[in-house]
Amino acid sequence: MSKIHVTKGGANHGPFTVEEINAKLKTGEFESTDKSWMDGMEGWVPLSDKAFIEAGVVLPAAEAAPPPAEPAEKGPPPAEPAKKGPSLADKAKAATAQAGSSDTDKISKPDANPVLAAVLTWFAFGLGHMIVNGQTNKWIWIMVTGTVGTILCCIPGMVIGILSIIDAYQTAVRLKSGETIGENEYSFPLLYKICKKLDKNATCKNA
Repeated sequence: MSKIHVTKGGANHGPFTVEEINAKLKTGEFESTDKSWMDGMEGWVPLSDKAFIEAGVVLPAAEAAPPPAEPAEKGPPPAEPAKKGPSLADKAKAATAQAGSSDTDKISKPDANPVLAAVLTWFAFGLGHMIVNGQTNKWIWIMVTGTVGTILCCIPGMVIGILSIIDAYQTAVRLKSGETIGENEYSFPLLYKICKKLDKNATCKNA
């Protein structure tokens, strides 16, 4: 095995075996930056050169290349921002849009009870239209029209209330027979003619 010569402090030292070089590196007598040479080399290079490492030179642990850093562990992803619920203004717009929506939603309620629809309409603010017949939009417009009629004159409001009972009953009969009707569809033509002045989406197949 080739012997190694070391230049340090302006003087040449050696030759040394690889074991001797390793011992001197360990004690600090030599450093990895010290220029060295062995047979087959064209010039002087530091002891840390690849050729010396391959020959068996072991650098001190402090000078050895540190192992590659392990990737940092990924923490949990950031929490998604809480979604804001609809504001009161948005809810109001949605309610208005629903009340004035076009008559595209069809209702099918073969279990509708005509008597219950009439009773609820008479005694519970017209709720037979909504609870029994499922016509929420129509119920809203009948209540609005009835309120306007009552404010203008008590008699029109009473007339609309009576017509509303008849309409709720007839609509429930149609639903019970298996017919499909619209959200704003009226069964009694006279009530339809009155309410359509406000309910622009009102329809009536018998009018």
